[in-house]
Amino acid sequence: MQTRDTDSSPRPGPHGPADTGASQEGRVLVVDDDPRQRYEVASCLARAGLQVFECEDGAAVLDGIEEVHPHLVILDINSPHRDGDLIARDIIDRHPDVKILLMTGDPERARSANEAHLKVFTVMEKPVPLRALVRFVTSSVAASKEIRRGAARAFRYR
Repeated sequence: MQTRDTDSSPRPGPHGPADTGASQEGRVLVVDDDPRQRYEVASCLARAGLQVFECEDGAAVLDGIEEVHPHLVILDINSPHRDGDLIARDIIDRHPDVKILLMTGDPERARSANEAHLKVFTVMEKPVPLRALVRFVTSSVAASKEIRRGAARAFRYR
């Protein structure tokens, strides 16, 4: 798994987060088998100040979640080793506090994912305008962080 952050982890190109305290802003796991698509999304989110991790296929997602504890997973539905809908169900079952954004370039897959009533945060069709994606992801991460803080406070005061 790769990260796009200010640390020395391998990352192609001169992309990293803006100097905004990325680790405080939130963690996002980008899962896409297309390296160009994954790089574009991850780089854009890193420049917005998010700590971004990458997985190239759905087989490693659950291990990746255990490792980095992301606030949001951006998951390509068309995973080569396992269907993204099934991966999303596994994430929901094992990590209900992690928000999931499903993405696909296939309008029919987007429609079927919506009709499946998965408990995902949203389903988006590619190509997604990057500015819109950044706004959506940052607001989703903020909501996730607030939910986690509330759960931690409730647990402390039991």
